[in-house]
Amino acid sequence: MGSGPRACIVARAHPCETHASWVMRGVLDFLLGNDPEAQSCLSQVAWLLVPMLNPDGVAAGRTRTNLDSVDLNRHHHDDTAAETKALKSALQAEGEAGELLAFVDIHSHSKRRGIFAIANGNSADRLVSLIADRTPFLDLPGTSRTEARPKDVGVGRMAAAFQGYKFSLTIESSLGARHTADEHLLLQDLASAGKAICLAIVDLLCPEANPARTISAAIVGTVASASSMASVTSVSASPLALGPRSEIEAEALSARTA
Repeated sequence: MGSGPRACIVARAHPCETHASWVMRGVLDFLLGNDPEAQSCLSQVAWLLVPMLNPDGVAAGRTRTNLDSVDLNRHHHDDTAAETKALKSALQAEGEAGELLAFVDIHSHSKRRGIFAIANGNSADRLVSLIADRTPFLDLPGTSRTEARPKDVGVGRMAAAFQGYKFSLTIESSLGARHTADEHLLLQDLASAGKAICLAIVDLLCPEANPARTISAAIVGTVASASSMASVTSVSASPLALGPRSEIEAEALSARTA
């Protein structure tokens, strides 16, 4: 859905990583909502969303594999599993349709704290930094930069990079505490991170130091040209008009005190 450079967000390759679904829930709720910033994102980027790559494994209660005992996140490069074969075909079609901008594979982690990124070296540093600008829950210093190794050829972010995606990441969300305090991650925290990922991907298109201002200007123009629409009442209601983090952080943190 949408138009422009292509972005793909995938979740639940590993069935036991339930937190990944809540981050993806934030992605879906945001992009399918009616907020002006969501409409701006859809007008600038074409989104391919795969909420659950391994539905059979989830339904069967597997930990890391599909029903054929294949770990999907080790076979994005070949045709061993039907699920990753289909995704590979879809990504190839995306490449034929337009510029490949960003690929994000959402997982959960059982040992480390907080939400953090794993990248192919430093190739996606800009995207990681932009996500951190959008959410207080990303552990930016905790980013893992793994150089390309032969054994990683089937990992989602690596295979996507070979497909031609300019920015390719794994996002891990802890099954336990935040990285900054002895508090568990709430579902609202995870969902807000999903929204932040979407906004950060669109920020990649903006060369300004504060890309949110540019996107806000686009929204202002859109709202002004459609001022007769009853559903649009105030540009100031847009989180982007308030800066990249204020509304997102307030929304997530207010849930902790409610």
